[in-house]
Amino acid sequence: MIKKIHEADLEGLGVIGQPDIPGLSALEMQQKVEEVARSGIIPAYNAMVDDLQSTAEGSGAANVGSAPIAGLEGDTVQEKLQSAMDALNRKVGAEQIKQIRINPLGELEYSYDGRNFFPIAADVMGAAKVPYVVIPLGESIPPEQRVPDTLYFETLTQTGVYGARWAEGSSASAGERVGDAAGLVANAGVGDEAVQNDFDGVYPWAGRRRCNGYRDSDGEFVVTAYEGEAGYSQTDPDKLVYVETPLFYCFDGVKDGYEQKLISMLPQPGFSPSPACLRPDGSLRTHSYSAAYLMALEDGKATSRAGAFSAYGASGDLYAAARTLGNQYTPMRTADVYVDNLLMTVEFATKNLQSVMAGATDLPTVDTHTALAAETGANRIAIAKAQAALYTVGQTVSLSNSSLWNEEVAANRRVTQIVEQDAAGSYIYFDGEPVDIATTTRIFSRAWINGAADGVAATSGSPGSNQSGKYPCVYRGKENPYGNGGQILGDLLVKAETAGGAKSAYFLPDARQFSGSINEHYVKLAMELPAAGGYIKNFTQDARYPWVRVPQETGGSATTYYADAINISNEGGTSVCSVQVGALWYSGAINGPYGMRAGDPLTYGPMHKRARLG
Repeated sequence: MIKKIHEADLEGLGVIGQPDIPGLSALEMQQKVEEVARSGIIPAYNAMVDDLQSTAEGSGAANVGSAPIAGLEGDTVQEKLQSAMDALNRKVGAEQIKQIRINPLGELEYSYDGRNFFPIAADVMGAAKVPYVVIPLGESIPPEQRVPDTLYFETLTQTGVYGARWAEGSSASAGERVGDAAGLVANAGVGDEAVQNDFDGVYPWAGRRRCNGYRDSDGEFVVTAYEGEAGYSQTDPDKLVYVETPLFYCFDGVKDGYEQKLISMLPQPGFSPSPACLRPDGSLRTHSYSAAYLMALEDGKATSRAGAFSAYGASGDLYAAARTLGNQYTPMRTADVYVDNLLMTVEFATKNLQSVMAGATDLPTVDTHTALAAETGANRIAIAKAQAALYTVGQTVSLSNSSLWNEEVAANRRVTQIVEQDAAGSYIYFDGEPVDIATTTRIFSRAWINGAADGVAATSGSPGSNQSGKYPCVYRGKENPYGNGGQILGDLLVKAETAGGAKSAYFLPDARQFSGSINEHYVKLAMELPAAGGYIKNFTQDARYPWVRVPQETGGSATTYYADAINISNEGGTSVCSVQVGALWYSGAINGPYGMRAGDPLTYGPMHKRARLG
């Protein structure tokens, strides 16, 4: 057993603790001094070495302390090894891993059947690849030249698959939980409410987290700090707040008479990797990243942080705003939206996600909420009591003497209180500098300030009611995945080829190539938008980019099918138009996460047209 040398162990040796002995020769004195090392220190040191080299159970080596290792319990080497062994045994017991080995290329591999092996680590390029099968004849092939054996993948069982399904053609929005999701419970919280959500312990959902970071010159995201770590901030204008999502594999289509949405952390038969993790060269990232907040502009630069009001404008202006951080920045891509919607739909087992969280989609935005009386230097406006009841404390408002879409009296003010004035009217108080209120002054809602949902204790939810439509929502780190303003897609445009004709979709594989028109970098997709807007029944896709989906058929309702609508404005023109997803703060039930607005010309910049950094 390893132990320290204490003073008592040397007592009586050599000259330690002994009185002076006169008359000793030099040789005798040397022997006395050396006795300490010879009889005390050296034997103890040799015993420690013997113990460290021993293979006996409980030897000193097994009890040497070890620095913390993520995912492993215990303080000593032996305890950490036992923790690793327990984890592997659990996987073997669950028939996820049959064998582990180091191949001739020095890579750690695992096998489902003891014959075909998959790499555990990243490849020699440092980029995680789709797991590949290594048969004996292929072990000498460099990793970057290997390809998946799809025939083998078809033999794998679907373990660790979480999903939801609907009978093909069914109008029901609520789905049936399938696979390992069967029996799980998922709730969204309100304020500091604690709720049950079994997906908080299931990956990839449990792996979503906020972080600070930036995109390098190649567009790859570099994390500088995670939430909870030193240096992390949600309010610093110079620090972008993003949400990290782990790589996962998914199936999203019709199979065995059901529309199925399935997610797994492991490759499965017929599954594809998360499109947000796909690099242009086909390799895979281990995580994907998209902004936690709507894009704001501060001192001429784009930011994603709490405490700022999001920017609005024409598509070109929003692209230009993103590029103030560098040409590698763009508005959010279709892959990011697809990933969020898929994760939400499987987690809550419904296509009607506004039934879980309505989001900020029903705030009063009309031209008739006019002041009952004039005031000078005021931080309040009196309007009809029934009108005032539609507003909520904390929300954003603007005031104008001329139009719903102007705000020359006051812009982006937050409501501090709503107080009854008399039987007919109520005062709405707001922050900021006092203003003059005329009898022509009107008040209307605007987008909530970024960070308004940061106080939600649950992984998803709203600061107030989840059902009223008055409050912003957050989904696993991402605030306002829908509601609070339409969000333009950075890699998708639509255009009618002939006046009055159906709109075609054009996809931009590299969103950095946006130039304000459909240029040679765009790919015309093999799909068209419906002839008219309405509630969405189903989506269509192009096999080349299966995550880029547009509504195929309308005719549903606010409580059936996808329960969201597509708005197709500018039907008669041939202008190149932007595509917005999510919802406006005043659109109600028509626009949840699957909702789409397709038809605003690129030069059109209404207040509801916003963006999120990709």
